[in-house]
Amino acid sequence: MNKNRRLEILLSPNDYELLRQKALDQEQSVGELVREAIREKYGGASPESKRAALQRLLRLKLPVADWAKMEREIAQGMMKR
Repeated sequence: MNKNRRLEILLSPNDYELLRQKALDQEQSVGELVREAIREKYGGASPESKRAALQRLLRLKLPVADWAKMEREIAQGMMKR
């Protein structure tokens, strides 16, 4: 069963040109760009954006304790509430 729905929106020429140029830059359609933005804003991030976010976090090289110590610290923090 096809659950796709059509949506018609009116954009100013400037907004449409912004989307069109961004879509060209990313080699995708304006429609896919809008669907991606909706998913990121309202419906959860796409797998690609989740991977990109994880990569950004990993590049931070933050100090991390072993899991047992972190778990104790989390539990202690929860008890202080």
